[in-house]
Amino acid sequence: KDDYPQAHFNYGVLLYKQGRFAEAEKQFLPPSEDIAYERRAYALENLGLCLQAMNENARAQAAFEKALRVDSFMATSALELAVLAYERQDQPVAAVYYARYRKALGRDTVQSARGLWLGIRLARLGPDSSALAGYAQSLKQFYPDSPEYREYLRTQAGGS
Repeated sequence: KDDYPQAHFNYGVLLYKQGRFAEAEKQFLPPSEDIAYERRAYALENLGLCLQAMNENARAQAAFEKALRVDSFMATSALELAVLAYERQDQPVAAVYYARYRKALGRDTVQSARGLWLGIRLARLGPDSSALAGYAQSLKQFYPDSPEYREYLRTQAGGS
């Protein structure tokens, strides 16, 4: 049903989980454009994740930015914008979005492995060694089997 955004959203989530990103993108478009849809920010965020998975980073960035305009507490959108900025070697922008990600999570929520790994890489660029140590400890404690922790260990062994 074209005028039922929740169905598009739910089907898009299913397709995304199956790795069918192009199909999922098509399902997230209607709810992401429906200004009356109460979960519009999540549709935009999921649209961004689909686009990012398809290496369409400029379009993904636009979707994440729009999600944050709709709801400024979209933690995943803030984190993905931080990652995209870091990958472009725009560390100041990455740091701003990373701070926004942490604020959106709140104090009592553990960061994702992806968030902690980005925090480590950003902290390595600055003078705050206590933040670096804290992120590294959390990554080890909460995500010892994650690809992010393996990458952290690899960079420690390699000295970079």
